[in-house]
Amino acid sequence: MGASDPITAAVFSAFIKCPMKAHLLASGAPLTGAFFADMETRISSMYKAGAKQHLRVGTDAANPLNFGEIWRDPDCATVTREVDCETAIYDFALPPRRPGRRQPQKLKPPSNFVPVLFLPWDKLDVSDTLAMCFGALALSQATGIVPDTGVLIYGERHRRKTVKMADYLARTRQIIEAIEASRQGQKPPPLVLNDHCSVCDFQSRCRDLAIEHDDLSLLTAMTGKERAKCNAKGISTITQLSYG
Repeated sequence: MGASDPITAAVFSAFIKCPMKAHLLASGAPLTGAFFADMETRISSMYKAGAKQHLRVGTDAANPLNFGEIWRDPDCATVTREVDCETAIYDFALPPRRPGRRQPQKLKPPSNFVPVLFLPWDKLDVSDTLAMCFGALALSQATGIVPDTGVLIYGERHRRKTVKMADYLARTRQIIEAIEASRQGQKPPPLVLNDHCSVCDFQSRCRDLAIEHDDLSLLTAMTGKERAKCNAKGISTITQLSYG
């Protein structure tokens, strides 16, 4: 990922699970397999289509906008509109509003745009809320306003959960800044195998590298804290640990 490249929703979500995965996605590294990515895309697409059909009330307002539409015309909404967080892009190179646009005398109320995230799973995770909050911060670049709330639509029954953005803004900004710091650095983030590896299309690549470097993260029973203690003692490989 270059210094001027925007952060996409996919990269943000990947970073929460694994900084290395986010780095590989952003840098355009070839997948060692696309099974999991393709499956997740199909499930997400089918769920979103079904949710939109289920929630439609006969007006365009029920059909979420994508972020491209917001950037083309940030004043496009005259009523409350939901914006699909999967299409979110956060760009450090951009000001809060598009350069050269005339600033309106009166800002729109925060409720004009509401970030929404579709999740086919019945159980929500804090990472889902952070992904939606990422959409809220990306939305603020186009509108100049951080939405007060966002909506998670999830599960088989298309349940709706309204979340207050203020509770998650600080942590979301920290993650965005960590991604920015990572891509500005000369070295990729450290390779650490974790539970997400089993459903990641980069798993064979990362595992081969971990084996090559005799990395401690190959020891699945070792916790992150235990690994950190070993590293602090200068122990970074399984061989070194065995001598200890």
